[in-house]
Amino acid sequence: MNVQELHLEMTRNCTLYCEHCLRGEKECKNICFDTIDNIFMEVNYIYNLLLTGGEPLIAISQLEYLIEVIKKRNVRIGKITLVTNGTVMSSRVLKALKELARITYLRIDISGDIFHKLELERLSLLELRNKNFKILHDLFVSEEYSIEYEKKTSYLSCVGRAELLSQDRLRDINGMIEGEYLIQPGLRTMSQPKFFIQENSIFGYVPVDIYGNIVSYGQSFKEEDEQAERVNTNINQLGFKRALNNFIDYTNNQDIIAARVPAKR
Repeated sequence: MNVQELHLEMTRNCTLYCEHCLRGEKECKNICFDTIDNIFMEVNYIYNLLLTGGEPLIAISQLEYLIEVIKKRNVRIGKITLVTNGTVMSSRVLKALKELARITYLRIDISGDIFHKLELERLSLLELRNKNFKILHDLFVSEEYSIEYEKKTSYLSCVGRAELLSQDRLRDINGMIEGEYLIQPGLRTMSQPKFFIQENSIFGYVPVDIYGNIVSYGQSFKEEDEQAERVNTNINQLGFKRALNNFIDYTNNQDIIAARVPAKR
């Protein structure tokens, strides 16, 4: 099976406690090895593999196992994108990142918004983060993201920790940047993954959580688990194709562009 974009939740753990985090309370849980095995048992090409969290570099054993599986099964990948807050670094992490870069084009996005910077300052980690950023920038295709958004009006989803942000706190935050952040009660940017199937290829993006559930994008960890309780979209139990079809059935009456996975020929 070919997948245009696969979003893989590597961990729910994090080194920071940012005020605006839509994921909510961190959990000391990493992706199951079975999930990695079962995904790549059916997938042989990914145009963009996005590794997220939490802080994905915390899950170093899982990252090393992912590399091993990709190489062992000769999975072709167009590019790998990894999103990090820049606080985790070691010789082991660097070795894993270099292995990813040998597999394909590796892009590392480093959080650069005001919320992350304030949390780094609170924990006295800003100097460490800047040092790590230089290492990643010099060795890989690494750039800060979110900075450009802060030159205009940006909206925060009212989910996770962002639900607790007061208007007074937002005014303080907005006084530190060129643009402004806005949040309104009930505002959500959660969206259903939009994909369609042609032959044996999935066009669009497919988010998978640490347990192997195909989930909606823009949810907190708690909401992902609640969704998983309502509908079985677990790759480990069903296989990738059946899990996709269950997700499509679940979102049939929602805003999603999808088609059934064709029967195996």
